[in-house]
Amino acid sequence: MKKIIYIIILLINIVPCFCNNKFIDSLINKYSIKPGEILVIVFLEYGSCVNCILNPENIIKEVLDSTKIKIKTIGFINCLREKEIKGFSKLYNWNYFVEPDIKKSTRRKIRCDFSTDICFIDFKGIIIAQLSQIFESDDMKLLIEIIRSLE
Repeated sequence: MKKIIYIIILLINIVPCFCNNKFIDSLINKYSIKPGEILVIVFLEYGSCVNCILNPENIIKEVLDSTKIKIKTIGFINCLREKEIKGFSKLYNWNYFVEPDIKKSTRRKIRCDFSTDICFIDFKGIIIAQLSQIFESDDMKLLIEIIRSLE
């Protein structure tokens, strides 16, 4: 298992040398992500069920409880108007940053899979993990190990 983790960490550090993502870089600059911090992007739908909102929050809390890393979270919501964004935050008690996900284009801009619901990005702009709402406990253990390696 440790060999797999080391291979993943190696790939995470090599792949960005070959591709740069200006959209991720702009988010890192906008939200001032520094060493020792990661950016968590959560893809949300206006009108989502409560579990779809709570699951990402539970994942974030578990990472925070298991590591020393600081997390800044952005929820990208599929809506256009500021009124809808504020309404979403109030309705779901969402206490994180919120951005509109116009035409659901953010996944494409970040270059993550369409099934990705939560994306973890380090301060260099490297995607360290992509999760869907359905994941195994082993996936969570692996995520925590990867994040611990960044501390």
